[in-house]
Amino acid sequence: MDQLSLEFNDRPAISIKDLRRAVMAWLLDQNVNAMADQIPTRIFKYKADIAACWTKTRKNPGRGISKILVPDRTAIIECRRTREECWPDCSNSRELSPTLLKLKQQRDAVQKKIRTDEPQLKLTDTLFEEYTDWEYEKSENQLYHTVTKEIEKYEMALYKGTRFEMIQKADLADFCWLAVPENTVYPHELAQNWGLLWVKADMSITVKIEADDNKCPELNKFHLIQNIAQSSMKDVLFSKGIYQTDDDVHFLPPPRRRRPKRTDS
Repeated sequence: MDQLSLEFNDRPAISIKDLRRAVMAWLLDQNVNAMADQIPTRIFKYKADIAACWTKTRKNPGRGISKILVPDRTAIIECRRTREECWPDCSNSRELSPTLLKLKQQRDAVQKKIRTDEPQLKLTDTLFEEYTDWEYEKSENQLYHTVTKEIEKYEMALYKGTRFEMIQKADLADFCWLAVPENTVYPHELAQNWGLLWVKADMSITVKIEADDNKCPELNKFHLIQNIAQSSMKDVLFSKGIYQTDDDVHFLPPPRRRRPKRTDS
């Protein structure tokens, strides 16, 4: 991407509510098994906008049923409508962005040179080069290490102490995504390992960059899944017309289920 081609979307045509709905619809297309919104993560203060999980079956080593469901992968999606919501404490994100883009373009060029000059750093042999892992950190190319440190410095200026950092440190999700209206945030501006979803005005989604697999521990995945279940309870109670106060439970008329309007073809 050319540094001069960055055009930021300052007036998104989609509301934050519809943005979240679009993400949930996208997750359904990914065959998600469970999801909820406003999920506690590191501590109660930090809630993920949307959390989701996919499950798989495993042979039960104990009593009861022969196969049990266990977490396959988990995901957290943070939804932001504007750049200011992404970096509320960083007023110069627009000024940092072009420099960060230039540094990452320079790093990509140096990595390409390393792959030619130091083939011994290749970790895996795959049919597709883009899926090959390299130990760039062991390179003797000093420019690579200099550029990498500069990138880290700029990313720290953008993300130090933000919700993105706190959520990732919780290590509950294999995949972390940022969902924004298109042209609001660009791939080079993302925190390390995060993926980027661009949401269009018609609520369709483009994956601008895939999230890296954090490979979080299985017990952490179970923790997130339990939080998904707990967060879903309020929606279940609401749908059944049950309202709980500090000292009592009240029964209200359940909300009417709304069906999509039929359209004649």
